Amino acid sequence: MRDLAMTREKEVLLLVEDDAADARMLVSFIAQQTPGRFKVVHAERLDRSIELLAGDAPSLILLDLSLPDSKGLATFQRLQRHAAATPIVVLTGLDDENLAIQTVQQGAQDYLVKGQFNEVILARAIRYAIERKRIEEELRKARDMALETSRLKSEFLANVNHEIRTPMNAILGMTGLLVETDLRPEQREMARIVMTNAQILLSLVEKMLDFTDGNESRRSNASVEFDPARLVHEVAGALGVQAVERGIGINVHVGTGISSRVRGDPPQLRQILLNLGDNALKFTDTGHVDLGVRLEKQTVAFATLRFEVRDTGMGISESDIPRLFQPFGQVDGSATRRHGGAGMGLAISKRLVERMGGQIGCESTPGKGSSFWFTVRFQRVEEDGPPPSEKGCLPLGPKGDLPRILLVEDNPVNQAVTRRQLEKMGCAVQLATDGKQAVALFSASTFDAVLMDCQLPVMDGYQATAEIRRSEGSLRHTPVIALTAHAMLGDREKCLDAGMDDYLSKPIIQEDLRRTIARWLAANPRFSVDGPTGSPAAQPTSSRPSDPVDMEHLREMMDGDEAALREIVEMFLGQTSELIFQLTAAVRDGDAD
Repeated sequence: MRDLAMTREKEVLLLVEDDAADARMLVSFIAQQTPGRFKVVHAERLDRSIELLAGDAPSLILLDLSLPDSKGLATFQRLQRHAAATPIVVLTGLDDENLAIQTVQQGAQDYLVKGQFNEVILARAIRYAIERKRIEEELRKARDMALETSRLKSEFLANVNHEIRTPMNAILGMTGLLVETDLRPEQREMARIVMTNAQILLSLVEKMLDFTDGNESRRSNASVEFDPARLVHEVAGALGVQAVERGIGINVHVGTGISSRVRGDPPQLRQILLNLGDNALKFTDTGHVDLGVRLEKQTVAFATLRFEVRDTGMGISESDIPRLFQPFGQVDGSATRRHGGAGMGLAISKRLVERMGGQIGCESTPGKGSSFWFTVRFQRVEEDGPPPSEKGCLPLGPKGDLPRILLVEDNPVNQAVTRRQLEKMGCAVQLATDGKQAVALFSASTFDAVLMDCQLPVMDGYQATAEIRRSEGSLRHTPVIALTAHAMLGDREKCLDAGMDDYLSKPIIQEDLRRTIARWLAANPRFSVDGPTGSPAAQPTSSRPSDPVDMEHLREMMDGDEAALREIVEMFLGQTSELIFQLTAAVRDGDAD
């Protein structure tokens, strides 16, 4: 008998049968029904069949379940472990329905009882088994390809998210500062055009990322303390530039009895209101857009708030309303061309509201306007202390020493802004521009916390964190907080798995940064939240709804240091032209990396 490797000129069929007469009959059947197709290799024992499988895999296995060295279902199970990719047809004298069902459920292509089939039935079983296995293999390859495509898509979105968000946020922020400087009228107008179109581009990118990233939103639900009425005013302010350009008024209505301190997810709430507000402005030619929030229901622990965006635009017929919350849904194609938009904002808003456990809807009258509303339940915060932005600054050590922070960031603008924010909180800051330098500085000194960007030159933030953890051993544990533009679903878990302790996504809100650092310092025996504090944290100020940039707040972030503010603007201007050139070249060359 020749081994499998010696018989590749024909398809190999492995026959595992201990009865010589049955084996001769089966070989005869196969030769009659499939002349010249198969080379039959015969094994009388299970162990011998497994030895033969060590070479090239056969196209099919015909298996008797009753062999000298194995009996019953165990025979199939042992052979399948060595031939998982090969179709197996069972040929046995065991006329047992339960055994037949178990064998097929575990992967057998067919179960034939000796004496109950002829050569035609056997040939059909062989043909069907090989074909089914071929189809299964194609499906497996298609599934693997789909999984790989999904992985590549997620990787691409993560890169897009990081590479576009960082420069676009810098462009928006610094152009806003530039508009408020001493410019000639034509320069001011050009700067406003840059800012407005950058906002439109960033909004479109955000919507595309939100919609295409997996099954849910890019961000998991957060639970932080915030003021819902203030948030509505901030959204109105963000929409102010577009409203002024279109000659449309924006009003804010805040109902009575709304707590100024609730816990929820303000970034997602802000995204919903921006989507609804942008949509209202887009379809309103004259009149005004009203943003409002009112208390719908309240208990001791929770408050349900109803947010509403009302416009005096074209209105929507009742039959068209269900289509609005579908992906890429528009009332009609001509409206899409006239007003722009990708038709994703309302679908994303619906998804975000439902993820927060709320409901969303629309009421509209054609020719009079529309009202989009949604309700969300928030956890109430006791009003027995100062609001979060007024709780003070970071605690000092027992001798009045400042918290020592290692900031690991390679972007010069982000370095300047974040360093200034930390110093404003009363921190002593050491800067590292790549992961390798961060590890070296950490080994040479002692820090109370590390703020770690993830995408760094030389050594990335994940590797640097792993090195820091190895250098610490079990003697100490310094909090490492991810501070990154990576905001895809799963990025937080990736940071935590790498050994980081917390996660903040850019753009960084100063109060969120202060709270996060304060929480980790509270666990450090050197610090006490009841002890002395450093310089006061920046206090947020109320923006007028029509102001696109709160200059007073920006100057307060810089502690009134006009030179520092000018330095950051100059750094931004020095980088922007190169970033735009690189982005234009990448688009022209089709370079997605």
